[in-house]
Amino acid sequence: MNKRIAMLVVIVVLVSAIVAGCASTPAPVTLSQLPVYSGATRATSAAVEIGNQMANGVSKLSVNGASVKSVEHQEFLLPADAKADQVIGFFNTELAKDQWTSDPQLAGSDGPWTYKVWTRGSQAACVYHVVNNASGIFGSNVLVVVMLVTLAK
Repeated sequence: MNKRIAMLVVIVVLVSAIVAGCASTPAPVTLSQLPVYSGATRATSAAVEIGNQMANGVSKLSVNGASVKSVEHQEFLLPADAKADQVIGFFNTELAKDQWTSDPQLAGSDGPWTYKVWTRGSQAACVYHVVNNASGIFGSNVLVVVMLVTLAK
């Protein structure tokens, strides 16, 4: 009998914790609610195709057993002098205002790519800063891909 009562108490505590956690989880956002870097212009053609390919790859991922529900993305062009640390710093400041948090393990760079991921509830905001390569497909600009990933509950 005592084991049943103890188990019932554990279940009540767990359910209370889950309900409390849900109550404090911020409401999901849409891509249009994410900040846009000053001076950014919407990209077209080749840059959008890069975003499409990235989103397609992300949509097939699983995170801690949860599948990806949706991936939205926008591509922006910035002047060539827009440095990765400036862009990432802007998003650090702006996203923190809306309770987004980041983990240093979800940031880095690889060649022309610099990226960082912020999370909030069941969503992740991913920002990729891409320096133009030798082919010049972005003209003399820097490409920034902003992606919003929502996980299935």
